Amino acid sequence: MKPDRARVLSEGLITGIIGYAVVVLFYGVVNVVTGQSFFSTAARLGAGLVGPEAGDSAVGAVLALSLIHI
Repeated sequence: MKPDRARVLSEGLITGIIGYAVVVLFYGVVNVVTGQSFFSTAARLGAGLVGPEAGDSAVGAVLALSLIHI
């Protein structure tokens, strides 16, 4: 791989992870201020990815949403 391409990919990955962390922190703070759990929004959005057979597994829903974004 060319050095320029490797630099662009690594900088893009770092920028994407920073952006992802900012979004998680923003919605986490909004959730806590409104009296919900920190990962409430992520659990609701991720619930559509894991389907109804997962039951009330918020951990699976949050992980599914996180993996899709990463």
